[in-house]
Amino acid sequence: MNAETVTAICAVVVAVASLIVTVYQTHATRQHNRHSSTLTVDGTVIGAWNERNADRVRERLALRPHAVTSDHGRVIATDFDQYPLSVADFDRTEHAEAVDLITRRLTLAIRYEPRYGGENFTTVLRPLPRKRTTGEPGSQ
Repeated sequence: MNAETVTAICAVVVAVASLIVTVYQTHATRQHNRHSSTLTVDGTVIGAWNERNADRVRERLALRPHAVTSDHGRVIATDFDQYPLSVADFDRTEHAEAVDLITRRLTLAIRYEPRYGGENFTTVLRPLPRKRTTGEPGSQ
């Protein structure tokens, strides 16, 4: 074997190793993203925000809002801008049940822990506090 053949073989080995590492990192990132969100409705933990659990939430409603989930290993892009639940042609009166779910009953926690650890960032979408009506304890 001459020097050119050895160089070519080494280049192929390095390229294949790089490809294997890239595929592994992509798989690990997708796995991490699937386990990074937790949904709670009425104080009960439903689980990760995926299609199965979104359906469990929507089963509680008379209408069926559109849900955007992070299923099937999809990575959530940095500039992703869509509502987790939405209703086409929204009308506050007609869709009062969905408004109540989203503003008063639903908690969505998203955790971000970089693969190398240490930061453990969390953001939580919490329900709005209930407004007290006249006659309830503490209202005056």
